[in-house]
Formats: sequence, structure tokens, C-alpha cells
Amino acid sequence: MNEKVEIVGKIVEDPYGSWDDCSPGLYIQGEDSSEECIAGRHGHSFLGKYEGQRIRLTIEVLPNLPEIDEDEPTVNFTFSQISDKGAWGEFCEWKGINEWCMNEGRADGGEKVEIPISKAKELGLI
Repeated sequence: MNEKVEIVGKIVEDPYGSWDDCSPGLYIQGEDSSEECIAGRHGHSFLGKYEGQRIRLTIEVLPNLPEIDEDEPTVNFTFSQISDKGAWGEFCEWKGINEWCMNEGRADGGEKVEIPISKAKELGLI
């Protein structure tokens, strides 16, 4: 099972650094006044646009993807083909993607993906 961590707090910029590490940057200030650095050196981060606002971040630690042998032949499948063969859940876990992405409109059933033959056999696609 994947580990999930939830962080709730306000985005604040500290141009001088905290007392703990003296690193200037962008921090999430928790409700208990703790601070977690999310971007060092001038706070350049995609979270910078939320400065001064309270946010909730959920971090999901995904399993490591297995190393793929570069010389192994691959087969192309569409998301729909993978789903139709009943391998969608296992495929999503392997790739680290949300299994509801097609239902939520974030992925198209016609999207193609390259899968090594050994993995395609393991998933029951061939």
C-alpha cells in the first residue's frame, strides 16, 4: 500500500531563513507554528503562487518502478485495450497513475503506452 502524508498550513516566504537552518526560501507554516521548507533560495516553486494562503498538500509515496531492460522489445496498447482485458488496476499500480484518470477525464482511452513484452505477459495482455 502506498504511504500518504498530509500537510496543512500557510505558505510563507522567509527571505532570511529560519532559526533552524538559516535557509531563505518558501515554507509551509503549520498550525503548531512548525515550518517545513518547500523551496530554497528565493522561494522559486510552483507553490509560490499560494504565498499567504492556507493549503493542504497530500503526498503519496508511490512504489518504485521496475527497471526496464532497454533491449527488451515492447508492445503498444491503448488505455482502453488494457482496461478491456481487465488489467487496468495492475497497470495503474505498476505505472503509478490514478486508476480513475479515464473516468475523471484526465486521460483518454485512446492514449497509447509502450509496455515491455515480459510485463505485458505478466499483466495478461498477451
